Amino acid sequence: MSRLSTTGRRGPGLRPFGFNVIGYVTGNLGLGVAARATIDTLERRGERVAAVDVSTLRGPGTVTEYNRLFGPAGQEAPYAFNIFHLNPPEIAGLVQTRPPWLRMADTFNACVPFWELPRLPRAWTPTLSAMDLVLTPSEFVHDTVRRDLPRVPRVRHPQVVRLPATIRPDRPRWGLLPDTVVFVVSFDANSDVERKNPWAAIEAFRRAKAQLPAAQLVVKLMTRGAASSSAQLTRLQALAASVDGLRIIDEEVSYEDVLSLYASSDVVVSTHRSEGLGLVLMEAMSLGKPVIATGWSGNMDFTTTRNSVLLSPHMVPARGFHTQYNRFYVGKDVEWADTDIDEIAEVMRRLGTDASLRRELGDRARADMEARRIEVSAGRFVDESLPLFRELVARGATGGRSNAARRAALASLPAIHLSYRAAARTFAHVRPLIRRGGTVPPSEPSRH
Repeated sequence: MSRLSTTGRRGPGLRPFGFNVIGYVTGNLGLGVAARATIDTLERRGERVAAVDVSTLRGPGTVTEYNRLFGPAGQEAPYAFNIFHLNPPEIAGLVQTRPPWLRMADTFNACVPFWELPRLPRAWTPTLSAMDLVLTPSEFVHDTVRRDLPRVPRVRHPQVVRLPATIRPDRPRWGLLPDTVVFVVSFDANSDVERKNPWAAIEAFRRAKAQLPAAQLVVKLMTRGAASSSAQLTRLQALAASVDGLRIIDEEVSYEDVLSLYASSDVVVSTHRSEGLGLVLMEAMSLGKPVIATGWSGNMDFTTTRNSVLLSPHMVPARGFHTQYNRFYVGKDVEWADTDIDEIAEVMRRLGTDASLRRELGDRARADMEARRIEVSAGRFVDESLPLFRELVARGATGGRSNAARRAALASLPAIHLSYRAAARTFAHVRPLIRRGGTVPPSEPSRH
């Protein structure tokens, strides 16, 4: 446990040292998994931890494991160190709504942003600049923040997953036959379907199917609340009717159920154009499954040529559905990776016909993920953050111009939130005009 005196008349010294983890603590989504992993690491270190859940959706996927860390409704988060497992627009939105539990002026504020391009959205920089620290969840995100915000303090906060010990394969649950080779693609439509790029995996499977007559491709997606879900689901359903062996699963299930699907598969495929981390890959590898993945962006923290099959990336202009991927937000020269469909198809054929190769890759993946968990469990990000915390405590006790600038940056966040909303509304209005005019062409499946 970190030992630190936090005495002082102003600033973070007003509160006992400990961590308020703020995020989708009960949410069945990637940001929720990351928040819970941070809580787990802090508790393993013996730190004092409180949790603040900002989830509004409830359903079969709701996770209640850390409800014991929630305080009474309306009570201020108790500790001196806030960890926001949220992206900048969500942090600014919280400040704008002024929930009674939120205090930032007399706490140390750290953000764990997940971002998928090599440049930050311009609209994110004021919120990140108002933070006392950015905890970067992957080397890809670390390099991006360093490139665009070189003066903002950064500490690496590598990510892991700790899966329930009860996860077991259950092919009957998913309607999978015992003698088939099952490939799985899994994504949340809220994360931008063009970025996740399932189209490449589907087309590659279609090309490989002649050599894999008994193979299946399962596309598991979540579309709840996704702006693009209706059109994308229609497109996926049309493909399901035209591609032999393709099955779409679009149902809301628990986190354990999704993991059971991965455990029931033979290979997990991610033909993403970019990932801030690559959570699905990390989960599948932890279950001992071989993965096929684009060899670029956040997953390169843990996917290697030894434990995965990495697809050769070639860079193309980033063209996503979401506002923040548009060139007006991140610059016109920003790129992400595309993959060659013939290469994907060949890899599918190879893994689909070689059970020993699948087993070898899966065993290496599981071992590497376990080694990563052991290393990350030390929570070195806490030790590396403490000097910055101490500096802010000292500043809070003495005041000064630097502390005044900090307060001003935090006070600007409500206005920043309003600018986020205005920009999103404007882009939603002009997007169809831009696309029809050809300035920002819609993304299409790779034709390589």
